[in-house]
Amino acid sequence: MSRSPCLVLTQKGVDLQFRGQPVFQFAARDEPPLLGAEVGCLGDHAAAMAPSELERYFQTHELRQFTPKTTVERAALLRELDEVRRSGIAFDDGEFDPEVRCVAVPVRDFAGRVTGAIGISGPIWRLSLQALQERSARVREAAESLSAELGSRAAAET
Repeated sequence: MSRSPCLVLTQKGVDLQFRGQPVFQFAARDEPPLLGAEVGCLGDHAAAMAPSELERYFQTHELRQFTPKTTVERAALLRELDEVRRSGIAFDDGEFDPEVRCVAVPVRDFAGRVTGAIGISGPIWRLSLQALQERSARVREAAESLSAELGSRAAAET
């Protein structure tokens, strides 16, 4: 079992897995996505989900607590997702794994839709909060560059 996040092709879509456990599923369009927003950075790009998709998720899924820092209260999670939407960047300081920090930025296509995210993660002993902040600019640049390649006008204007 890998300690690194990995993508796994499944019958329902593609799972982002960590330590052998699915934490986010990129599902077929007609199925509600598995949120995983309580899982941290890449999951926080659930902020791109339509409100109806989020509501459908909350009606059918319970938010799980992975660490003491995991947000499992719906109103608090919605506030966090609003902040991710506003800022365009998600941080995780031990929300899924107490020894891991990460930052992720969405990648957008020509229509402005979020099609993925670019992020970095590392152990807390090597990726201090200051280092995470410093590296977040490079992550944002990489996501904006890829978005521009996919035709995103917002990325091309920056």
